[in-house]
Amino acid sequence: MSLANDARVNSIITRVKNLITKPEAEWDVIAGESATIQGLYKNYAMILAAIPAIVGFLAFVIMAPKAIGHALLAMIGSYILTLLGIAVLAFVVDFLAPKFKGTSNQINAFKLAIYSATPAWIAGLFLIIPVLGPILVLVGVVYSLYLFFLGVPKLMKCPKDQAVVFTIVALVVNVVVQICLRALV
Repeated sequence: MSLANDARVNSIITRVKNLITKPEAEWDVIAGESATIQGLYKNYAMILAAIPAIVGFLAFVIMAPKAIGHALLAMIGSYILTLLGIAVLAFVVDFLAPKFKGTSNQINAFKLAIYSATPAWIAGLFLIIPVLGPILVLVGVVYSLYLFFLGVPKLMKCPKDQAVVFTIVALVVNVVVQICLRALV
């Protein structure tokens, strides 16, 4: 592994650790970073979003070894829909921010959508554990919602008293869009 790859891996590990253990301080760091949508995807989202897709594939193959083709298609579809879902959530966040006394900022909306998904993606490691895995993933999803809530005032500049309602509205809109996307596929 090259030094550049080592640095990239260390950067991801540090970001994950900080988002989970000291999220308020990490949102401040994230808010001050310059970024591009391409860079956020390439250097973070595409890597971490692969975790639940790959582990889900492995769990499926262990349970039904003869259905490897179906498992492969499910893995690819899940991965693509996750990455697409992040973009949809970011556009929703950017659109909603001014309606909640915040500031529209597409890059910050992508930062919020991508980085708040971190616990859910990491919890995807537990999909390999039958019965207990989905419960632990749910814990990761709930923590992701909490991260999103904490990030709204820092990245979208919404007043803290608007963050709960903003988070709920963004979640509801995102769930509806995700259901529609999955129905299309």
